[in-house]
Amino acid sequence: MIPVKTSQDIEFMRAGGEKLGGICEELLSMSAVGVNLLDLEKYAKRRVQEEGGQPSFTTVEEYPFVTCLCINDEVVHGIPRDYRLKNGDILTVDIGMIYKGLHTDMAWTVCVGDCTADGKKTRFLAAGKDALKNAIKAGVAGNRVGNISKAIQDVIEGAGFSVVKDLSATAWGGYFTKNR
Repeated sequence: MIPVKTSQDIEFMRAGGEKLGGICEELLSMSAVGVNLLDLEKYAKRRVQEEGGQPSFTTVEEYPFVTCLCINDEVVHGIPRDYRLKNGDILTVDIGMIYKGLHTDMAWTVCVGDCTADGKKTRFLAAGKDALKNAIKAGVAGNRVGNISKAIQDVIEGAGFSVVKDLSATAWGGYFTKNR
């Protein structure tokens, strides 16, 4: 069962989310052709600490990074490495922070440089934004996570893309059931 947050917890989460959102925006604005992923990682670590937070991803056993940085067809949890961004790369910046004992986590995907010549990349990014809007609409009291997932899936598949089945609620539910 999910513990009910107090009004103070919610305020801490809001403040942590605002701080983390600012850091994420900074990382995205830095993400230009020629920038090294390791430089983004170093910057993220410094900024989380400056904001009074603790990197939450480093609480995962044997994961030493503050961010997960995915390039192009990498789906999730890309590892920061010695890679310089190229024109047309699709970059996802995923970052989490513990602030006043509560986790905040966010990810955003952008095109590095110019992607206007590649209609598929443009449609992909637009579908992601539309899916987020649809998910937020579905995230209301009384709905379940499955309602939110379906709202996302409907937009993604409607745009001609597909969700990664191995990362679906069914796949994770099976994983957690087998390993309890």
